[in-house]
Formats: sequence, C-alpha cells, structure tokens
Amino acid sequence: MPNYSKTSKTLSPFAEERLNDYYQKLLLETILTNKYIKMIPNQKQTQFLLRLDPEGLYGGAAAGGKTIALLMGALMFAPVPGYAALLIRKDMKRLQQPGGILFRAHEWLRGSDAKWDYQNCRYVFPSNSTLNFGYLNDINDVYRYLSGEYQYIGIDEITENREKDYELLNGRLRRPITLDIPLRMRSATNPGGPGHAWVKRRFIDPKTRRLDAFFIPAFIEDNPGVDLATYEVSLSKMSYLSYERYRKGNWEIEEAGNCFKRGWFVYVNQNEIPLEMDAVVRYWDLAAGKPSRDTRDRDWTVGALVGVKNGIYYLMDIVRVQATPAEIENIIGGTAKRDGRAVMIFMEQEPGSQGAHLISYYQLNILFGYSFRGNHPTGSKISRADPVSALVNQGNLKVLNARWTSELVDEMVVFPDGFHDDQVDAVSGAVEMLAIYGRRPTGRRGVVT
Repeated sequence: MPNYSKTSKTLSPFAEERLNDYYQKLLLETILTNKYIKMIPNQKQTQFLLRLDPEGLYGGAAAGGKTIALLMGALMFAPVPGYAALLIRKDMKRLQQPGGILFRAHEWLRGSDAKWDYQNCRYVFPSNSTLNFGYLNDINDVYRYLSGEYQYIGIDEITENREKDYELLNGRLRRPITLDIPLRMRSATNPGGPGHAWVKRRFIDPKTRRLDAFFIPAFIEDNPGVDLATYEVSLSKMSYLSYERYRKGNWEIEEAGNCFKRGWFVYVNQNEIPLEMDAVVRYWDLAAGKPSRDTRDRDWTVGALVGVKNGIYYLMDIVRVQATPAEIENIIGGTAKRDGRAVMIFMEQEPGSQGAHLISYYQLNILFGYSFRGNHPTGSKISRADPVSALVNQGNLKVLNARWTSELVDEMVVFPDGFHDDQVDAVSGAVEMLAIYGRRPTGRRGVVT
C-alpha cells in the first residue's frame, strides 16, 4: 500500500480534480478489494471513508448508514501488520444490540480468517492487527483505554459522551514510525443527547468548528438499503423535536429542557452593567468527590458573580475550573482580591464536620478579611434553580456577553438532563444569597470579565 499517512489533511477527496486518481486508488486498495468489508459504501459513506483529516463526524439524521461507515473505516487497514482500531459505544448492551456495531462486525467477520478473542472483546487478524470494542458507561471507563495505542478510534452516538472523554481517547492515537497509515478519530451520531452542545461546537457550527475536523451530513435518502416509506411512517410518530433531529438532522432545535430556554436570555455588554450595585455576591460550588456510576459528572469548581440593582440581576462573571485543592485555594483567593472587598462571598457547605471544617479553613486562611460564609443548600437542584428560571424568563437576569457565556447557556438549557450542573448550582446559590443578604449597598465593585 502507498504511504497514506502523508496525505493532505485539509482537502476533501473530491475537492480538486488532480486528487481523483489518488483517492480512486485508496478506495480500491482499502475498501473495494478489502475482504473484510462486505458491502460497497454509498456516496456519503465513501466521502467519509476517504477523508484522512484527524477528526471526522458522520451522520446528522437517522438511518444514514453511520454505524456501517464507522465499521468500514475501522476495517480499511486491517490487513496492515500492527494496525489497531477501537470502536466505542456507550455500553455493552448498545454495542451488542441488533444492528449495532459489534453485531455487524460479527456478521462480517465470523467465518473469516479473523479470530474472535472473547476475553479481550476484539478480532485478531492474520496480520496481527486488531479490531477492539469498548464502552464509556461510567465516568472512569475512559481510563481503561489510556494505556492503548490505536490508529483508528470510532465512537458511535458520540453525543452520549463527554468532550473530556473524547479528547482523552484522541490522545491515544499514535503509531510507530514504521507504520505508514493515517491516524483517524471518527464519530457518528444524530443531533440531541447530553453531548449535543459540544459536538455541535466542535464539528457543526461554522463559527466554532475545528479546522482539522470535518462533518459529512447523511440522511435516509443516502442509504439505499433502508425502506424509506416504512421508516418514514415510524419517524412520523415521533415528537416534533425528535422528528426534526432524526429525520432532518436539525442541530439548531433545542433540547426540551424544563427550566431554561435559550430565547429567554438577555445579554448585555460590560458598559451596560451598573457600576453601583445594591449588592454583589460571588458564590462558589466546589467540585464534588468521585461520582458513582449513576450520578452526573460533578468535577468542576464554579464561582458565579451576580449583582442586583433595582430588582434587576446581572450575571457578571463565571470562574469554572478543574484543579487540585491547592490550586482551587489560590484561584478563590485571587478571585476575591480581583472582585474587591465589597463583594460578599459564599460557598456551598457540605453536611457534617468535614464541611464545617472546610468553611472554617477558608475563613481563617484564604478569605480572611472578606465577607465570607458557608451555605447549606436545601431542597432539590431543580427547586433551587426555579427562582433563576423565573428571573431569566421575565428578562430580569441579564448575562454579560463574555468568553464563558456560551458554555453557561449550553449547560442551562439542558438542565437537569445534561452532564454538568455546577454552573446552574452556583448561579442559583448566588441569587438565593442576594435574596437573603442583599439589602445593603455595596458601593463600586471590581468585576472580572
């Protein structure tokens, strides 16, 4: 085979006429004559398979042939000695379900010279290359793959997963200098799901998408193997939201969140925020401990700066970090210094003596001289977010248009069903503390933007 690893990483296979011969050869040698690939790819699948950019996303609507496209991509270089591919799904049940990626792999490879290694959930080829299967059901599952070395990683229904896990897996793409094949990170999905916002930001939105990543939209019409009329009847029974996503591949329609709608938010520039506030609060929600299998990822520390003036609330800053306890202490202390002593500081206090000890430690060592208290939240997260929801809906909470704004709103509009809720918790705490303690003027305030 030619040295495909040195191919252009920016041009489409069909972008320039002079590349046609090269890509025709690539198609012939890695797909059409590949004995492990049991079907001829359709036009959209062909475009997806022949792109050698570092990252790629396929799909956008149901029944576009995305699972098969991922499998074909994984098998393209199976005859090459030393090649390793990894295919990921959310859990083993989804991986093995009829029509799923492992189900299809068994259909194609059982009876071939590839041997199924049940213990390691992989196929081993005569060339000693491997096709591995895995899952990301738990927050810590990604770490089982970090000692591996792969040249292809494919993730089916990528919006079920976290961007952090995606990036960690992406870091496992490497090859020895003697292995002349491309490194490819490939994903497939429909719109929607907890990871909708980051996938859209990374692959779809022309303002934010990565330059080294591509998106191939595919629809049911692109997959001639599907009974269009019957499938259309099934899709027509879905909700409007699901129909727009699964039939039309609509990335713009919002998740049906119960607390916040994107159209409710009012954005302001720095010069529209009053310099004199009735009260200003910085509320910290510290990263929780190690989550269990059934809880959300809570590994962010967030500090929300909210002020109120004449009944109008202003969300002026979000600090959102993942760091060690010592680093968090420095960040909180430095943020207090920048905010100024007129800003009241609160921190969510965990139950028990350990929570009380932490608040005491911050009072004496990190925030000495500042107006600082711990706060015991009561009620569910949703009930605590209700006052914020009402303020946003009424246009009485205005959000500074800053670098952190997009990620904040992305989290809020899917709350409580997204991966993260730390920013919602911090804003809710700040609004609650302003309702309780925000009766005295604070004068001018320092604001970090």
